[in-house]
Amino acid sequence: MSPARWLAAKLAVPVAFTTAGVTVLSAVYAWGRSRTYDTHYPVQSSERLVYGAMGPVPVGYTLLCLALGALIALLVRRALPSMALTVAAYIVLLPAGEAVRPRGRFWPLQLVETGILLALAAGAVALAFRALRRHHA
Repeated sequence: MSPARWLAAKLAVPVAFTTAGVTVLSAVYAWGRSRTYDTHYPVQSSERLVYGAMGPVPVGYTLLCLALGALIALLVRRALPSMALTVAAYIVLLPAGEAVRPRGRFWPLQLVETGILLALAAGAVALAFRALRRHHA
């Protein structure tokens, strides 16, 4: 098995499980919030906890962190430092995504932010394959 095929296989299973899991958790949170709280959905959708827990954005952040974790692990080649650096990268990226969120316009903002996160994740995966190719050339 080639190294590229190995990396693709190692990424495919976590991507599938995390996408499914975070999607279900996000849907359950949205359902529970709509049932539990007397909420005005469009007005409160820009709150940090609401915005970050519902819609496609949590999936985007999850996939970006998974891709960054794979890239950092290939570069650092140590498990614990790789995990610490991935958490640090997430902590740095999170406030950047929260910087500009005007009230209202929940779904357009969710879709744009998710698109940006998925593009960054794709870039991280491409860099991971490039790093893998460099180490096994």
